[in-house]
Amino acid sequence: MKVIAFDLHDVLFRMDYKKVASIIWQASPKLPLITTPLNPRFWVNFAKLVHKNAVGEEYVMRMAQWHKTLMPYTQTGIAIINAQKPIQPVVAILRECKSNGHKLITFSNIGQHAYENLCMQFPDIMNLFDTAVHTTADDDYIRKPMAGAFGKLITAAQADPRDILFIDNKKKNIQAAQKYEIKGIHYRSPQQLRESLKEFLLL
Repeated sequence: MKVIAFDLHDVLFRMDYKKVASIIWQASPKLPLITTPLNPRFWVNFAKLVHKNAVGEEYVMRMAQWHKTLMPYTQTGIAIINAQKPIQPVVAILRECKSNGHKLITFSNIGQHAYENLCMQFPDIMNLFDTAVHTTADDDYIRKPMAGAFGKLITAAQADPRDILFIDNKKKNIQAAQKYEIKGIHYRSPQQLRESLKEFLLL
């Protein structure tokens, strides 16, 4: 058995921009969404998060904490983050990995609230995973490619790092994983992923 860690966004799911537009259209009332960004402090705080390279959920939660007029829109923000649609050829690969007896882990910079929301949207896909590693406010959103994120992955996998295969669409995350003897596949397409998994004798 091998441990296979999948990134979520742009590997297993892709953004559904029609869904994003629908969520924004349905948000009500819209006035605070227009007036709050007129406050210069809004952009100072936004720049802090950009500088930190914050994850999506952190933007939503921090901006709502700092600007109380946005607090009622936290669920709207989470919904926008999770306006996703499955990449079906990768879902098929995931199912094959599961049927081959491999331990499957989600290893994503998705936040805890967004992860729970995604599980409710796509239970048939998310239930294929044995466990999940995601970011949380409790550890100040430790994220890839930080060392602490890979420590969380190794702990969750309960395996030697050399027995973990990590799939991610960002090359910098794959390079970071290799520092901890975790093998990686830099995802570019479903077909390329399938061929790479065959080379590792996992399909």
